[in-house]
Amino acid sequence: MIEMVSWGLLGIFVFSCAVYLVPFVGPSTMIQSGAIAAIYPDQPPILVGIAVAAGASIAKAVHYYMAHFARRALSEKSMHKLEGYCERWGRWKSVATFVSSATPVPDEPVLVSLALVNYSPLRFLLVFLLGKLVITIPGAYLGRSVRHVLYRLMGEIPMA
Repeated sequence: MIEMVSWGLLGIFVFSCAVYLVPFVGPSTMIQSGAIAAIYPDQPPILVGIAVAAGASIAKAVHYYMAHFARRALSEKSMHKLEGYCERWGRWKSVATFVSSATPVPDEPVLVSLALVNYSPLRFLLVFLLGKLVITIPGAYLGRSVRHVLYRLMGEIPMA
């Protein structure tokens, strides 16, 4: 991680992509952006939040496309049943995407369901990114604040 993040914002983006490519394993994006902002104070918190959100969103878009193409392997009968169930979501699909991306709720069940019912990939990516931005930018500022508090209490700490 240290080597990758030393690349600056590109490293933060790549690291976030790599972490969130593994389903159900990655930490909260808020915690990750806060930790990176605390460990690397030379990076502006807003840009750290954007890089973490973009990396996580790209990784989840990969999951989305994998589920979207896996749809072909399912039978028409099971797809018809799933589409009927998800049609009740109606306009709530974007809300479900936003909530799953902006909360600690696992994203995968929502994104797989949406991919299987042919939800717009572009809309998914944009709404998911917006949800991640809402959580990672404040997380980065909180991480920077924690660093300042610890610095006042204990002096310089080798965080990395």
